[in-house]
Amino acid sequence: REGSVTKPSTLHHVEVDTEMDLCSICLDDIVDPIQLPCGHEYCTHCIQALRGFSGVQQCCPLCRATLPPGPDQLFDEAVRRYVKIERQHSKGAFSWGDLDQHCRVISHCQSQSVMNELKRELQTVYDMYNESASQGHAGAQCNLGFLYEVGRGIEQSDQKAIELYEKA
Repeated sequence: REGSVTKPSTLHHVEVDTEMDLCSICLDDIVDPIQLPCGHEYCTHCIQALRGFSGVQQCCPLCRATLPPGPDQLFDEAVRRYVKIERQHSKGAFSWGDLDQHCRVISHCQSQSVMNELKRELQTVYDMYNESASQGHAGAQCNLGFLYEVGRGIEQSDQKAIELYEKA
């Protein structure tokens, strides 16, 4: 597998119990809580700050489970993968919307399995942009809006594109 970022594992924003839990990073009441895949909850800004420190192991402070990739990592990896797909697409002289139809006719498509792999990779890009956008990354929101606007690998939706552009 290429790159250091794999399929995104989601962080969940959660509601804190009435007995205000303490964040084990800042030792204060949890503000804008986020739950890691391991189940531990922290302030969103504390996790963002933890990710910002170079040299600090990217893991849960309590159980040492590896943190899922953050919005910046997801965005960077999605852009890298999308550029790779775009380069392959630009060599093929077929449109995104007609990918299946042209694959049957154009000699550039050596096999259906190659095209299926490109579609899977594009789905991974979409998933990474979506996860990064859900964590508030403006660039991911904009790029995801573009994918919806032009229908690249997903069903075209001007409404979803506008919503994402407004968030960005």
